[in-house]
Amino acid sequence: MRLWPTTRPGNATGKPSLPILASAACLLLAACAHDSALMKRTESLRAYQSAVRWGDFNQAAAFHDGVSPPRRATDRLRDVRVTSYNVVSQREDKAQQTLHQTVEIRYHYIGQPTEKMVVDEQDWHYDAQRQDWVIDTPLPNFE
Repeated sequence: MRLWPTTRPGNATGKPSLPILASAACLLLAACAHDSALMKRTESLRAYQSAVRWGDFNQAAAFHDGVSPPRRATDRLRDVRVTSYNVVSQREDKAQQTLHQTVEIRYHYIGQPTEKMVVDEQDWHYDAQRQDWVIDTPLPNFE
């Protein structure tokens, strides 16, 4: 199966001309750049979700834009056990490279049988210097 015609006006070899090859290469590179940015966002969101889900709040704090919470802020969370982390909605602004997502987190404290729920409104942005997505909102408020 041929991907291009064998005869072309002004092209006796039957191979695609240089402008066609250059255009195809540009399209492929643009598609790869978009896919890698999307993959990076997905990777960051999943890593943050995993950190919160498994109670690694120090790791979750590393996703914040260079501002880590005081040690005592994450120490108070050591007795929190997250039972579910469900993304309810996402709204992305591709031009501004921002994302807002609403997450429902269910949790309980060790030794307390009552499950609680918090709705976490998260604002994310792409940091070109870090080449990564960072979260602008604080860690969830587990009461």
